[in-house]
Amino acid sequence: MTLRNLIKRAARYRGQLFAISVLALLSSVSMLAIPALAGMLLGDAISGSAMQGGVIAALLVGALLLTTVFTLASNVVTATASARILADFRCEVFDHLSHLPLEFHDNSRQGDLIALATYEASRLSGFLTSTLANVPAMLATSLGATIALFLIDPMLAFVVPVLVPVFYLA
Repeated sequence: MTLRNLIKRAARYRGQLFAISVLALLSSVSMLAIPALAGMLLGDAISGSAMQGGVIAALLVGALLLTTVFTLASNVVTATASARILADFRCEVFDHLSHLPLEFHDNSRQGDLIALATYEASRLSGFLTSTLANVPAMLATSLGATIALFLIDPMLAFVVPVLVPVFYLA
């Protein structure tokens, strides 16, 4: 199955996939606020300004709660959509296999057909709900982290993209 064909089949689930994308994006944005608020809280604690510390601590707790709620909602919607897509894919595979001539089934190994109907359908469903739907959230997180890094230390922002691949290769 090509990516274009998969995306065309996924159009039936665009509402659920859009909901997954939005919830994951909201979770990412609220998660990006946590380090910024924690840094501000630490800065206020070091400087001794307790007045703003209470407000910042409340905002930090709120960001943590929002992140938790958005992540939980995203996981529930992802699991529900994944189960529906998986059931539909398996039905399509079964219908297709049942309409093939007997000669095809005689020449095919049963394990290959069973794997197609179970494992491969599951992988396609997971790809749609866990990978494609989360691309906007991944991009937003990367962009937000890059902006935060530039705001904290521009020199470090230039060094990190070089060091991260070296770290993973090592």
